[in-house]
Amino acid sequence: MQGKQTLAYWLLAFVLIATNVGLAQEQDENDPAKALALVREAIKARGGEAYLKVRATVTRGQFTAYEKGVPGNPSAFVDYLAPNRERTEFGKSDYKYVQANSESANWIYDAKAKQIKDQTDEQVK
Repeated sequence: MQGKQTLAYWLLAFVLIATNVGLAQEQDENDPAKALALVREAIKARGGEAYLKVRATVTRGQFTAYEKGVPGNPSAFVDYLAPNRERTEFGKSDYKYVQANSESANWIYDAKAKQIKDQTDEQVK
């Protein structure tokens, strides 16, 4: 009889502990203070106040368009990001293509066609 009582005691203890751990984890996931601390740590890891003061970003790289799963030729790009504005330049000289977006205007420049025109709604999306 002693063995059955001990087993029942340990099973009950296990269930109670597992339930409390589950509740504690659920509370931790919804804790605003913990979320705020995590965001502050991320900001600190990215550079702290200097990171928060960044107002523009310039990114450079290579872009490869795919058509029906087949890659085209890579094209160099430069992307300028600022609050409420973005300008992306693809290619160089006679093959340059510029796409600019802001809250008030969205346009493209095609050097090959030598024209500037407004973007369509589909292009803006």
